[in-house]
Amino acid sequence: AYRIADKFHSLGIKVALGGVHVSLMQEEASKHADCIIIGEAENVWAKILIDFPKLERVYHGETLTDLDQIPIPRRDLFHPSYLSAPLQMTRGCVYNCDYCYLQSVPWKQYRKRPAHLIEKEIEQIKNPYLLVVDDNLFLDRDYVLEVAQRIKPYKKLWGVQAPISIGEDRELLSKLAASGMCG
Repeated sequence: AYRIADKFHSLGIKVALGGVHVSLMQEEASKHADCIIIGEAENVWAKILIDFPKLERVYHGETLTDLDQIPIPRRDLFHPSYLSAPLQMTRGCVYNCDYCYLQSVPWKQYRKRPAHLIEKEIEQIKNPYLLVVDDNLFLDRDYVLEVAQRIKPYKKLWGVQAPISIGEDRELLSKLAASGMCG
């Protein structure tokens, strides 16, 4: 990402960087961008666009994003050869695992997108595979089952990172497999 950012910057194109790495490594990231975004970007992105081209060095996404308000991405901008499409259903996690980045950020609160909005997004995805990018989708079993039922009619294969404990729930695994979950 830094190489790409540096290349665009060398061409005189404004660069904004954000995300987990940038939020945790602010000084390092700021060497490669005109501005960096700390925290969740959705609540500051409008300000960045208003400020453009005179960007502040740092923007702070200090409030948690209401996942009901996240717009569906313009997937028509993705190259048609992409096999998978990223999809986010939840953010955050209630656990405090030593190895997890969430212990170092202020946005670890668990939040869920409404299942009907996820289905609306899936309707627009042409790719055969979905890559669910959630921190821990499996904190609410009923929610996972509802989302799986909404994915099933679209005949998508999908994968997600999961805690090993889901292996103990045969009913859940069976329903997830029937919905297309393959990894």
